[in-house]
Amino acid sequence: MTGLDIFVALILENPKKLFMKFKDWNRALLPFVLVLCVSLYSHTKSVAQFTYINAGIGYGVMPFDSRPGLYGSGTDIAMLRQLRLHGGIMHRPLRNFAFGLEGSMPLIQGNNFSFASGSFNGWNDSSFGAAARYVPTTLEYTLRQSASIGVFGRAYFTRNLLFFVDVRYNYSVMTEAFEFLRPGRAPEFYSNGDLRYPEVFAEDINISESIGVHIPGLALGCSLPLSDFFTFDAQVGVDLMMMNFDGFFFWVDYDYRMVNSSWYEVMITPLHNKANGNKVLIHFKTGFSYFF
Repeated sequence: MTGLDIFVALILENPKKLFMKFKDWNRALLPFVLVLCVSLYSHTKSVAQFTYINAGIGYGVMPFDSRPGLYGSGTDIAMLRQLRLHGGIMHRPLRNFAFGLEGSMPLIQGNNFSFASGSFNGWNDSSFGAAARYVPTTLEYTLRQSASIGVFGRAYFTRNLLFFVDVRYNYSVMTEAFEFLRPGRAPEFYSNGDLRYPEVFAEDINISESIGVHIPGLALGCSLPLSDFFTFDAQVGVDLMMMNFDGFFFWVDYDYRMVNSSWYEVMITPLHNKANGNKVLIHFKTGFSYFF
């Protein structure tokens, strides 16, 4: 049991779980107390300490798939984009070192996705043949990230304390959802009895999976003083999104080919989950800090 476990229980889980973990508080907080005491009293410069609160916005992009598209006609280029509100509190016990807690929540999220070549913006009729008999009524895919919480350490590496590097760890929840709906259609025949269109079987696929994600990260930034108590902060960083979805995989009909007047072959294509494994999120954040 760690202090981060308790914080996650408070923010992201049922608050009742916090009470169940109360007995572990002393043991969980002891390492933090020891580190704080050592940093405050074992260094001659520890008397010059500050506490910061900060808030701002950030924009991030995460490419998460580039596999063949619908029946190999193109390449999927799937990408998550999001605008997030972030904030936190930081304590700087030493001149060049600080640590803190941070959190963020999504303001706007969106992802592009394709089953055929190019970006996916609603389904593409041209990807399905047979006079649009195989076209689904719904074909949607979404990837979303929840609010996140985490801890970080910061090192200032210039004399004027303008530039810094952050090493951090965050925890969040990712949700991947996929929906494919298509009504069944009866076969159609010519007047002489030859098959015109084969039967199309109904499809009703609706999948949604949410998982916890561990997110280690690294960022470089600068902090520009605006007054005696305010600074403007900007940073660019990379986070490793460690996603382990169970995933989904389906074969669906998308067209047919007549062999002769009474025999045909149905062509199928795989539809699979897109966001699995370790993915890199690149982000840029700006904001303001107040220190006291």
